[in-house]
Amino acid sequence: MTSWHRERQDALRFVASCAAGCASLSRPTACDRLEAALAQADATRARLLEAVLHEALAPAAGPAEEVVA
Repeated sequence: MTSWHRERQDALRFVASCAAGCASLSRPTACDRLEAALAQADATRARLLEAVLHEALAPAAGPAEEVVA
């Protein structure tokens, strides 16, 4: 398990424990904001990974390589 996965699991455990205590409050709490930030970071990471993979796997846009002597 990478350090990123451990950090994310720790953050999700924190959110879960915090949510239990924050459930009765009506305004957004630090837990709510942290959960939203984690979700947004996951979505951003997925979009970036998709873009990198698309770029890496896409065929070259130009003509085949030409050998100039």
